[in-house]
Amino acid sequence: MASWEEVQGFIEKELSAKNKGDDFWMATLALPDNRTQIVGFSKKIDKLSKAVWLDIQSPVGKIDSRENLDKALGFLANLNCGGLIKLDDVYFVRHGIPIDDLSANEINGPLLSVCFSADILEEKLVGGDNW
Repeated sequence: MASWEEVQGFIEKELSAKNKGDDFWMATLALPDNRTQIVGFSKKIDKLSKAVWLDIQSPVGKIDSRENLDKALGFLANLNCGGLIKLDDVYFVRHGIPIDDLSANEINGPLLSVCFSADILEEKLVGGDNW
């Protein structure tokens, strides 16, 4: 893949995306045990290189204590991709990858890692399947 439009086509084919905007798409990923996880995909432009990146983010929810925040950070420290971010009062697992020569496998790996990580943290630290 070499363009945002090709990434959008892949997301549409694989996940039946909803809430589609020009630079942000959202979908729901089915997980084991009848759980689901919302995942967002956005187009980001690197400010220095002007390269186009795919940003994958999945919500964990509100993390209400410093102890749980430390647990989330420790959990993510042991993974190959994904970092914890906060938007307003909701935490997300997020990963970014350049689009230039992106293949389907390079989307699927981070996508699954981000969603499974967010779902595990949501279940353990937030108390349910809210996202």
